[in-house]
Amino acid sequence: MQAISLLIVIENRLPVGEREEVFAAVAETAWRPMLKALHRVSNIRFSMRLSGPVLDWLEACDPGYLAMLQEMIGRGQVEMLGGPHYDAVPHAIPQRDLQGQIALHQAAVQRLLGATPVGMTLPQGAWDGVLPRMLARTGIAYTFLDHRLLRAAGVRRPDGWYISEREGQGLGVFPVDEAMCRLFPWASPKRIAMALRAQALAGQQLVPVIIPGEWLGYYPGSRRWCWHQKGWISNFIRLMRSQASWLKTTHPAAFLDRNRPSGRAYPVAGTTTSVARSTLSAEDARVMARLLEAIERGDDPVLSEAATWMIGPTWEATLTRHDAANRLHKYALRVSNDLARLQKRVERSQVSRDRYLAIQRDLYRGQGAMALSLDIQGGLRAGALRHAAWAALTEADHATRSLLGKIKPLHYKVMDLSCDGDESVLLTTPSGRMVIRPSAGGAVSELMLWGVGNLINTFSRQSEAWFSDLEHGSTLPVLLEPDLSDEVDAPDISISSDSTAETSSPSSSSEERWPGPPPLPPMEGANSVLLAADRHRRLCFMEHFLGPETSLSNLIRGQFPQVGDFLDAPYQLIRAEREDGDDVFVTLARDGTVLSGGQKRLVRIDKRYWMRASDPTVGLEYHLANRYKEPIRTRFAVEMNFNIDSATTSHRYITTGDHRRVGMHRVGQKEGVTELTLHWDDLDARIEIRSSTPASLFFFPVYSPARTIHGYDRGFQGICILLAWDVELWGSEKKRFDLSFAAIRGNG
Repeated sequence: MQAISLLIVIENRLPVGEREEVFAAVAETAWRPMLKALHRVSNIRFSMRLSGPVLDWLEACDPGYLAMLQEMIGRGQVEMLGGPHYDAVPHAIPQRDLQGQIALHQAAVQRLLGATPVGMTLPQGAWDGVLPRMLARTGIAYTFLDHRLLRAAGVRRPDGWYISEREGQGLGVFPVDEAMCRLFPWASPKRIAMALRAQALAGQQLVPVIIPGEWLGYYPGSRRWCWHQKGWISNFIRLMRSQASWLKTTHPAAFLDRNRPSGRAYPVAGTTTSVARSTLSAEDARVMARLLEAIERGDDPVLSEAATWMIGPTWEATLTRHDAANRLHKYALRVSNDLARLQKRVERSQVSRDRYLAIQRDLYRGQGAMALSLDIQGGLRAGALRHAAWAALTEADHATRSLLGKIKPLHYKVMDLSCDGDESVLLTTPSGRMVIRPSAGGAVSELMLWGVGNLINTFSRQSEAWFSDLEHGSTLPVLLEPDLSDEVDAPDISISSDSTAETSSPSSSSEERWPGPPPLPPMEGANSVLLAADRHRRLCFMEHFLGPETSLSNLIRGQFPQVGDFLDAPYQLIRAEREDGDDVFVTLARDGTVLSGGQKRLVRIDKRYWMRASDPTVGLEYHLANRYKEPIRTRFAVEMNFNIDSATTSHRYITTGDHRRVGMHRVGQKEGVTELTLHWDDLDARIEIRSSTPASLFFFPVYSPARTIHGYDRGFQGICILLAWDVELWGSEKKRFDLSFAAIRGNG
């Protein structure tokens, strides 16, 4: 049996916006113990990726970790990997920003560890054929990608490394089998040895595996499995020692130097299987899961042959599924374009280079946080992470606009901001910016307050395939986490000479503890309300015609009766223009129907926003017109959704005319309301809302679960507010409702 090389990559990364206590907990339970264990066995070589946020935290809070790692690099045990400093998806950002982010990370690794990375892992495993050209001038020589993307491109049995190119620019790629990666650390070391031996018997020369650092002690259940009763880490180290005659560890750069490429290949665009499934709807994800299970069973020869082309959607699919992801992505592109213009002023010494680099860092942080839209651990459902993206991009946007002289008393522009073929209206003032989207019900989708972020950082509730785990709960017992202790003694692992490749299937071993990460601990209170799905986007200033059965309860569930067809439906942009000097007016209209008395009646809504340069207040006029001769009796309502970072504290509340404070996580109803204020005292921000006509007020929090590396979270997505009026329109009659709102920071 020929020797086989094991290429181990430990990937320590946490997203921009993650809490400091999470960094500390992961370092204490996983990063630091693993590094200490490997430090004692210098003959095990491995590679490591430390993302920018992790590097920044280690420099500030754990310099001892960096010192130990630097020693291991010096003795040739560790090769450092690079990539975008803040883990932005490489082909989702302009090439200039990709080069800048990689250079920033290389400089940080060189400064802190004395090494310059020449390889990288792909954030979220996202690959695109343009990457060889984009990475050509970054000093990156190789990367890793899902082996399925190579197989779908015609490589029958990926092994070793390949050259991929675009426009004559080459890049080395290592194929990674995601199923093999799941064995580390979730299968017994003996089981892993059997799987590796099967690969060696089949003639495989290299097995790369990428191990998320949090799996080695922080992920629920992993501390007990890796360090205590099962002692996976110590047993794995013994495995490597006992099988040293045929199982070697190596570095990717060294393997490239010693071995010719296995060929030239053009991998198809895509991501890993787990990430691809997260970009699909719940129904499609379940179909894909069943299809993959059928392929693994191998009971259908045609399906098994066709499995080569089972790759799932690309990264861009998430921009289609999640409107919030697309808006963040397009905003990041606009900010980057403005910053590129600012660079010319730096070259002419009109802007300080230090100031420019600080703004650039904010842009990079926003781009990295934006990549969370693909992250299966949290993703867009984590409001704090969404806020980190909006806040960083907003800071970069405001600073860039100020230096370019683009901050005017009041400026508007009509353009396709979302690249969906429909025009939106962008309004910018000295205090913030606002986006009105006619195609989304004429609603406001972004309300920026400089220095705070997006006040409509909301997330529309969508069903996910993993909701079934919450509904049925976990079948695993609760795992108790004892204190961290030394390695667990275990005999060296031996493999008999008559072991065969057929015994190497991960599912065939009774010793297998878990075939992959265990289910997260069950979540209490996962009822139908928490798992509800919305029928519309949760934006601001959206129109309802509510049926008589509407109640606060069914509003919370998203199951209230809708008797009109205006909600989330496209409006026509009539005009956006200046009037009376610097005042800007945006007029929209829609002709639709309302069910009244069992009959559909034609109704027209004219909706006009106005904004004055000297006042932060935005006015909103509604003109409802009955286009029939018969009367209409209905209930008209305007929905508003607000959120900044999904935190719920006593410093965040709403008040009405009586000034009584009610927490934003509370549920309530009140009659005769003409004024309403939302307070974020800890951020020194508030929104004031006024109605010319007394209204019925409904308010409630919106929850949608988030899945994180430490378990499930209820996922507070913001507060929903509805102002409703009983309306009676006689034949051809019109009625007007006036609203106003102001987003204010400080005492402004």
